Amino acid sequence: MNPLRPMDQHERGALAFIRAYQAERGGVSPSVREIMAAIGSKSSSECQRVLRDLEARGKIRVTPYRWRAIEVVRPSRRLPFMGRID
Repeated sequence: MNPLRPMDQHERGALAFIRAYQAERGGVSPSVREIMAAIGSKSSSECQRVLRDLEARGKIRVTPYRWRAIEVVRPSRRLPFMGRID
């Protein structure tokens, strides 16, 4: 996965679906099958690839070995520290 390439249709759709699903259900994440249905995929391996790519981009965090453990990562609004001010 090249993080510099634009997100494809499945990645954008999965991220939007996860955000909407969590907003509707108080933070509960969708299952892989629900994400598959939302992005129009018939393969769970395709859905897993999409989730891995979103995690590699820093858009989500997936806790391994837990069901429905997807966390949408919010971008930081802090400025980077560049040096000292005297």
